[in-house]
Amino acid sequence: MGIQNKVLEAMAMGTPVICTRAAAKGLEARPGEDLLVADTAEEFAHHVLHVLGDPARAEGLGTAGRRYVEARHDWKTILERLIEIYRDAA
Repeated sequence: MGIQNKVLEAMAMGTPVICTRAAAKGLEARPGEDLLVADTAEEFAHHVLHVLGDPARAEGLGTAGRRYVEARHDWKTILERLIEIYRDAA
């Protein structure tokens, strides 16, 4: 889960993220919208060049990634879910 935390940290900062399928596994982020997924050197190179060459796309990925983290991984949201779990268990 260490790699996933790094992905989430980068997304939370609004950084466009390109990661492997393994790094994105377990996240509900939408590939192509919240982050980009690449498993080969060629795919990484393609995505990196595309993002570097298209500032609007880079900004859009960064914004969408941050929104994803705020909606799904914010401490307040997580705490509310945890409280619900405790209530259900009690």
